[in-house]
Amino acid sequence: MDLSEHIESRSHSKTSQIDIKTNDQVQFPVTENIEFEQDGYKICITHDLIDSDWDAFLKKIPCANPVQTSTWGFIKSYSGWKPIRLLIKERNTIIAGVQILTRPLPFLGLIGYASRAPLYQKDDIHLLFLLVNELEKIAIKYRLKLLAIQMAADNPQLESLLHKRAEKSSILEIAPMATIKIDLTHDQNFLLALMKRRNRRSIHKSMRSDLIVREGTEEDLPDFYQLYLKTSQRQKFIPFKLDYFRNLWCVLKPFNSVQLFVAEYGGEKISALMSITFGNTLYTKHIGWSGKCSEFKPNHAVYWAALLWAKSKNYQYCDLDGIDIKTAQLLSKGKTLKVNQMQNPTFFKTGFGGELLLFPQTYVFVYNIFFRLACKLYLAKIFPTYFISRMMNIVRVSR
Repeated sequence: MDLSEHIESRSHSKTSQIDIKTNDQVQFPVTENIEFEQDGYKICITHDLIDSDWDAFLKKIPCANPVQTSTWGFIKSYSGWKPIRLLIKERNTIIAGVQILTRPLPFLGLIGYASRAPLYQKDDIHLLFLLVNELEKIAIKYRLKLLAIQMAADNPQLESLLHKRAEKSSILEIAPMATIKIDLTHDQNFLLALMKRRNRRSIHKSMRSDLIVREGTEEDLPDFYQLYLKTSQRQKFIPFKLDYFRNLWCVLKPFNSVQLFVAEYGGEKISALMSITFGNTLYTKHIGWSGKCSEFKPNHAVYWAALLWAKSKNYQYCDLDGIDIKTAQLLSKGKTLKVNQMQNPTFFKTGFGGELLLFPQTYVFVYNIFFRLACKLYLAKIFPTYFISRMMNIVRVSR
């Protein structure tokens, strides 16, 4: 059964405890797919919620991220986002493309973003020029007021093409601009040896405690969500709604592409980590912690359980899915962190070792007067960074 068949069967299921909301609740206008020839390539603009050919193409690209899959677009559709997919084909085979997620904002109009994109099989300047050119045409055709693009990896040629047409933003973060990637091909002892001493000791302490770490089920989602809400209150970020996690679970779990690791003490759920898989990588997406039993290191315990699970399933990497960019830049220069920087999630994640990866800054195509003024203000550091970040978070998680 492929993903589209699974979605259809689950939406009509009477036995599942958690069912996906049907697309009747997301009223997207019917938009026809477009195909035409351009410079020897076939250009396709598609709007299908599920595109197995695009997802198969992504698995061939080393730097591809699950946020570019049509599966992810389907999950985000229940938060009001609609995909527009630009595909470039050579002899009917996809060689490049990008998935843009769009949604309307009150009073401002339609906005769009593409994180970890565009993606391509060959680094050819003509192909990259065609990609950027068609991207801008899409923004104009669909009357996007703002289109934000965050590249998947450094590419001076692509960056030069984007820089000529879009504003470069160091503040607008549509996806984490830095992460930690752990190579799981090493044995367990070597993985521990690669960690900072503080994390290695914490993992040993958790293993000596009475903590029980197990794989979670869909019955654990409500409790996970309560832990997640407590974490959002402590770290002051805007949380996703419970329906987001329910839909994510229902879409991905039949393919074993989402995992929940739960730490319990005395029968009480203390910490839980939700991870997803794509290609050869496990991504640690969301964690929730009650704040209790810190002496037993429950958060270290669930992360270590996730690493061991991924290794046992022959995944090659674990991506800790985002760290603070300013801290990452300091670490990349070999600088010592200040005391206040040693109390945040980034400090926790860097303790697991692994490779520090920094991503290019976001490029923004602006077609709305308000957004253009806002861009000029915050690029000049007059518009508060906090306001910009919070506005984007509200858009990202709200229906």
